[in-house]
Amino acid sequence: MVLKMTFAVMLFISLIAGGLIGYLNRSGKGMKGVRTYALICCGATLITLVSKYFFVSLGKPWFADPGRLTAQIIPTLGFLATFILWFVESRAEWISIGVNMWLAALAGMIIGSGFELRAFVAIGFVILVLPLLRKAEDKVRARQATRDKPTEKAET
Repeated sequence: MVLKMTFAVMLFISLIAGGLIGYLNRSGKGMKGVRTYALICCGATLITLVSKYFFVSLGKPWFADPGRLTAQIIPTLGFLATFILWFVESRAEWISIGVNMWLAALAGMIIGSGFELRAFVAIGFVILVLPLLRKAEDKVRARQATRDKPTEKAET
Protein backbone atom coordinates (compact mmCIF):
# COMPACT_ATOMS: atom_id res chain seq x y z
CA MET A 1 0.00 0.00 0.00
CA VAL A 2 2.83 2.40 0.84
CA LEU A 3 4.48 1.69 -2.52
CA LYS A 4 1.22 2.44 -4.37
CA MET A 5 0.86 5.70 -2.46
CA THR A 6 4.43 6.61 -3.37
CA PHE A 7 3.61 5.99 -7.05
CA ALA A 8 0.57 8.25 -6.80
CA VAL A 9 2.65 10.99 -5.15
CA MET A 10 5.34 10.66 -7.84
CA LEU A 11 2.74 10.93 -10.60
CA PHE A 12 1.16 13.96 -8.91
CA ILE A 13 4.56 15.63 -8.53
CA SER A 14 5.30 14.96 -12.20
CA LEU A 15 1.97 16.50 -13.23
CA ILE A 16 2.85 19.64 -11.29
CA ALA A 17 6.42 19.76 -12.64
CA GLY A 18 5.35 19.25 -16.27
CA GLY A 19 2.50 21.72 -15.90
CA LEU A 20 4.93 24.29 -14.54
CA ILE A 21 7.27 23.81 -17.51
CA GLY A 22 4.28 24.16 -19.84
CA TYR A 23 3.04 27.26 -18.05
CA LEU A 24 6.43 28.94 -18.28
CA ASN A 25 6.76 28.02 -21.96
CA ARG A 26 3.25 28.98 -23.08
CA SER A 27 4.33 32.44 -24.31
CA GLY A 28 0.81 33.86 -24.34
CA LYS A 29 -0.79 31.13 -26.46
CA GLY A 30 -3.31 29.82 -23.97
CA MET A 31 -3.08 26.89 -21.62
CA LYS A 32 -2.66 24.05 -24.14
CA GLY A 33 1.04 23.75 -23.40
CA VAL A 34 0.40 23.23 -19.70
CA ARG A 35 -1.67 20.13 -20.36
CA THR A 36 0.75 18.76 -22.96
CA TYR A 37 3.87 19.16 -20.85
CA ALA A 38 2.12 17.82 -17.74
CA LEU A 39 1.11 14.69 -19.67
CA ILE A 40 4.61 14.26 -21.13
CA CYS A 41 6.19 14.52 -17.68
CA CYS A 42 3.60 12.22 -16.10
CA GLY A 43 3.96 9.69 -18.93
CA ALA A 44 7.74 9.65 -18.55
CA THR A 45 7.33 9.11 -14.81
CA LEU A 46 4.90 6.28 -15.40
CA ILE A 47 7.16 4.56 -17.94
CA THR A 48 10.12 4.91 -15.58
CA LEU A 49 8.12 3.42 -12.70
CA VAL A 50 6.89 0.53 -14.82
CA SER A 51 10.36 -0.24 -16.13
CA LYS A 52 11.77 -0.03 -12.63
CA TYR A 53 9.24 -2.27 -10.86
CA PHE A 54 7.63 -4.51 -13.49
CA PHE A 55 9.89 -7.54 -13.15
CA VAL A 56 10.14 -7.08 -9.39
CA SER A 57 6.34 -7.40 -9.15
CA LEU A 58 6.56 -10.68 -11.11
CA GLY A 59 9.04 -12.03 -8.57
CA LYS A 60 11.92 -11.99 -11.08
CA PRO A 61 14.06 -9.01 -10.12
CA TRP A 62 17.11 -10.51 -11.85
CA PHE A 63 15.43 -9.81 -15.22
CA ALA A 64 14.93 -6.16 -14.39
CA ASP A 65 16.50 -3.70 -16.76
CA PRO A 66 15.10 -0.28 -15.83
CA GLY A 67 16.71 1.34 -18.84
CA ARG A 68 14.85 -0.83 -21.33
CA LEU A 69 11.52 0.99 -21.37
CA THR A 70 12.89 4.30 -20.16
CA ALA A 71 15.26 4.46 -23.13
CA GLN A 72 12.24 4.64 -25.45
CA ILE A 73 11.05 7.97 -24.03
CA ILE A 74 13.55 10.08 -25.95
CA PRO A 75 12.87 8.49 -29.40
CA THR A 76 9.15 8.97 -28.77
CA LEU A 77 9.77 12.66 -28.16
CA GLY A 78 11.73 12.78 -31.41
CA PHE A 79 8.64 11.44 -33.15
CA LEU A 80 6.42 14.03 -31.44
CA ALA A 81 8.84 16.86 -32.27
CA THR A 82 8.89 15.79 -35.92
CA PHE A 83 5.10 15.79 -35.94
CA ILE A 84 5.10 19.32 -34.54
CA LEU A 85 7.62 20.38 -37.20
CA TRP A 86 5.08 19.57 -39.90
CA PHE A 87 2.42 21.85 -38.40
CA VAL A 88 4.33 24.84 -36.99
CA GLU A 89 5.35 27.60 -39.37
CA SER A 90 8.20 28.98 -37.30
CA ARG A 91 11.17 26.62 -37.18
CA ALA A 92 12.67 28.42 -34.18
CA GLU A 93 9.44 27.91 -32.26
CA TRP A 94 9.42 24.15 -32.80
CA ILE A 95 12.99 23.86 -31.57
CA SER A 96 11.92 25.56 -28.36
CA ILE A 97 8.91 23.25 -28.11
CA GLY A 98 11.08 20.17 -28.69
CA VAL A 99 13.62 21.20 -26.08
CA ASN A 100 10.95 21.87 -23.50
CA MET A 101 9.26 18.54 -24.26
CA TRP A 102 12.61 16.87 -23.73
CA LEU A 103 13.06 18.76 -20.45
CA ALA A 104 9.60 17.73 -19.22
CA ALA A 105 10.33 14.10 -20.06
CA LEU A 106 13.68 14.20 -18.27
CA ALA A 107 12.01 15.71 -15.21
CA GLY A 108 9.50 12.86 -15.32
CA MET A 109 12.29 10.30 -15.60
CA ILE A 110 14.09 11.85 -12.62
CA ILE A 111 10.91 11.80 -10.54
CA GLY A 112 10.11 8.23 -11.57
CA SER A 113 13.61 7.16 -10.56
CA GLY A 114 12.90 8.38 -7.04
CA PHE A 115 14.92 11.59 -7.13
CA GLU A 116 12.12 14.09 -6.48
CA LEU A 117 14.42 16.56 -4.72
CA ARG A 118 16.79 16.60 -7.70
CA ALA A 119 13.82 17.12 -9.99
CA PHE A 120 12.75 20.13 -7.91
CA VAL A 121 16.25 21.58 -8.22
CA ALA A 122 16.13 21.10 -12.00
CA ILE A 123 12.65 22.66 -12.21
CA GLY A 124 13.96 25.53 -10.07
CA PHE A 125 16.57 26.22 -12.72
CA VAL A 126 13.83 26.12 -15.37
CA ILE A 127 11.81 28.63 -13.35
CA LEU A 128 14.83 30.92 -13.36
CA VAL A 129 15.92 30.39 -16.97
CA LEU A 130 12.70 30.52 -19.01
CA PRO A 131 11.35 33.87 -17.74
CA LEU A 132 14.78 35.52 -17.64
CA LEU A 133 15.62 34.46 -21.17
CA ARG A 134 12.19 35.56 -22.40
CA LYS A 135 12.81 39.03 -20.95
CA ALA A 136 16.25 39.15 -22.54
CA GLU A 137 14.79 38.10 -25.91
CA ASP A 138 12.14 40.81 -25.66
CA LYS A 139 14.78 43.45 -24.96
CA VAL A 140 16.89 42.30 -27.91
CA ARG A 141 13.84 42.33 -30.22
CA ALA A 142 12.84 45.80 -29.02
CA ARG A 143 16.38 47.08 -29.58
CA GLN A 144 16.46 45.58 -33.09
CA ALA A 145 13.04 47.04 -33.90
CA THR A 146 14.16 50.56 -32.97
CA ARG A 147 17.42 50.13 -34.87
CA ASP A 148 15.69 48.79 -37.99
CA LYS A 149 13.07 51.55 -38.02
CA PRO A 150 13.26 53.55 -41.27
CA THR A 151 14.30 57.15 -40.85
CA GLU A 152 12.45 59.98 -42.51
CA LYS A 153 14.40 62.07 -44.97
CA ALA A 154 14.23 65.80 -44.59
CA GLU A 155 12.46 67.48 -47.50
CA THR A 156 14.39 70.26 -49.18
